[in-house]
Amino acid sequence: MPRATKGLAKHVVEELKAYETATNEKKKTRAIERLTKLLLKIRICLYGDASSVPTPEDVAAGGEELVSIIPSLVPLLVHDLESLEFEARKDAVLVFTYLAHYQLSEDGNCPLVQYVVSENPALLTHLFAEFAREGVHVHVYEMIKSLVASQQVTALLLDPAHQELFLQLFTYQTHPDFTVCTDAFDIFKDLLTRHGALACTFMSAQQVPLFERYNETLLRSENFVTRKQALELLGQLLVEQRNVEVRMAYINSRQNLYLIMQLLAEGSPAVQHSTYNIFKLFIANPSKTASIERVLFLNKEKIMKYIRNFETERDEDPTFMREKEFLLSKMEAVPDRPASSASLLTGATGAAAAAAVAAAAAKATSASAPSVALASSSSS
Repeated sequence: MPRATKGLAKHVVEELKAYETATNEKKKTRAIERLTKLLLKIRICLYGDASSVPTPEDVAAGGEELVSIIPSLVPLLVHDLESLEFEARKDAVLVFTYLAHYQLSEDGNCPLVQYVVSENPALLTHLFAEFAREGVHVHVYEMIKSLVASQQVTALLLDPAHQELFLQLFTYQTHPDFTVCTDAFDIFKDLLTRHGALACTFMSAQQVPLFERYNETLLRSENFVTRKQALELLGQLLVEQRNVEVRMAYINSRQNLYLIMQLLAEGSPAVQHSTYNIFKLFIANPSKTASIERVLFLNKEKIMKYIRNFETERDEDPTFMREKEFLLSKMEAVPDRPASSASLLTGATGAAAAAAVAAAAAKATSASAPSVALASSSSS
């Protein structure tokens, strides 16, 4: 850091320790006041302010000093975050995210990431536990977000040994607070998409329990935002080329087909849009299982009616019409398959799926519902 501010990071550690060991509220208040001033100075050293811009040399020096005391600074910063004043929390997060993106010139490694993964994974446990806490949620989210950008942290969170943290994100995605819900989805999406090879390996190994939980917790959620986001992400995951094994497993599951058929009747155009794009994968699948063919055959008339009457206002679009014709031809070719045991459409689940398709087909031709908006993937 600049000569006038050298040692600020060590002073922050000292004041955090002073706060934790303070024997009365007066001493704690004074420690917080000093911390607020120190964190502000560090933030200005790293990022500047309205009246000054730090030189690259100042930033580099500040980064080196912060890195040198990560083991003593970061745990205190994380655990005492709630005790800081709001502006000081913001500055603490800026220091943390700076460290999360700091890379050593010699090997490109991030010292904070190495520390969290190798020495103190309990920090992640603490951050996830605090994710929905009122007052600090936005700050905790930014800290986790900065860490999961790293492949090493993603690998840690997708490791079965630490799966309880990943599973917490399912719960947070159904949280009644909109911000908590959407921020949890953002982290969840990052973990399943940012580092594709890692995520693909994880999903392939965990696909049965993962998608059972995905379906029951997210797609069946009473929270509209949760359903909408989960459907969009599922469609993205299933069409990703590297996820072919995951895709085939999902679209060859009769229970998954039942669920998607039920969601076709969802009242929201946004949910219908994403559901239809997933439903098309079941129809277009060239390697359907007998049970999938049986369900499609028993609903053939309803499904074909639905496709024919779907967004007829776009029928002048040749690409859209070719897709319709392709799906209709695939449905026309679905063979009759005898049920292997009890009828595949008996019971509440199958009956609900069949009823949902009928309802969706009826909506598509209803004058009172001129645009069901089950748009194809080519729609905006």
